Amino acid sequence: MDERIAGKLRALLSGLRRPVTLTDGQGRDQLNDGAPAAWVPEALPAGEALPEAGQVFLRSEAMEGLVWIADGDGESGADALRLADAVLAELLEQYPEAGGPERLYRQLLLDDESVSAMDEALTKANIRRRLPRCVLVIKAGVPWHGNFLKTMRTILPAGPSDVLVPVDPHTVAYLVDMSVVDDRADLLEYANATRESVLSESGCDVMIGIGGCASDLVGLHTSYAQAGKALEIGRVFQPQKTVFDYQQMILPRFLAALPRELAAEYHDMLFNAETAKLFTDELLETVAMFFEKDLNLSDTARQLYIHRNTLTYRLDKIAKITGLDLRHFDDAVTFRMLMEMGKCGKKDTVMTDIEQM
Repeated sequence: MDERIAGKLRALLSGLRRPVTLTDGQGRDQLNDGAPAAWVPEALPAGEALPEAGQVFLRSEAMEGLVWIADGDGESGADALRLADAVLAELLEQYPEAGGPERLYRQLLLDDESVSAMDEALTKANIRRRLPRCVLVIKAGVPWHGNFLKTMRTILPAGPSDVLVPVDPHTVAYLVDMSVVDDRADLLEYANATRESVLSESGCDVMIGIGGCASDLVGLHTSYAQAGKALEIGRVFQPQKTVFDYQQMILPRFLAALPRELAAEYHDMLFNAETAKLFTDELLETVAMFFEKDLNLSDTARQLYIHRNTLTYRLDKIAKITGLDLRHFDDAVTFRMLMEMGKCGKKDTVMTDIEQM
């Protein structure tokens, strides 16, 4: 361990009444050379303190592979370990190079002004400054069972130029080397295949946001932010999906930028007390399928298992009440925009749900 961090941790831990030790997975002390190896349970639950054999054990969330140990088996021991790990996380933020290449990449993703300040550390870590990369933000669904990061390391073994970066216990960023990817369509296909693999391996789902392509390290922050934004607005405007490509979300991005009050004003022009009886779930399902089938009457009727005349009757009913004939492109665009504006008020709620995952 980096001596700057080790020294600060030793100073902190020496002031605690309860002895606390930081070890690797084999029980080797990371702060005191020559100290005897400690016993560490083979299986430690992520994020939970485990009391056993008169001690408390806690897997570090700040640095993978490390385990905290405190004497005793009470909650106070668990609190001491959580405090120590929080201090370790803060120290790693101050000295990202001490946590290895993953920590450096994490700093680059979170802070676009850190490249120049980390020049020496990047050189020592042999991190290439100019390489086309795209950031995928992969977030665990709820509920999630087991160690999310371990699962992702198994499913996404980083290639020679790909990098898997832990962001928090339920989020990773995957930096894909775009020089070996044919095009954007292949990247989207890869993201969908990743989601299917996670579902198959773990029985749990994930959401994936795809950012734009960055030509160098400076651009990684922007790509990461775009991937996060794709997740945020995708959950609002495309809730039926789990993989969201920022570059393909022009309309949702536009709608998400609208002031909530303005969006509500226009939405109410179409969806109000006078039209409430018209827009039943069945009718809205019909409209959604009509849009999905690119305003094709035959394909829509076939998909909904209804007669074409029934579909025509429903569209005529909408036109009579609203003045918008969805068979005409301009009217269809108007209807779609006004309908989607009703989702703008859900942005804050959905973003809160994502942050709590």
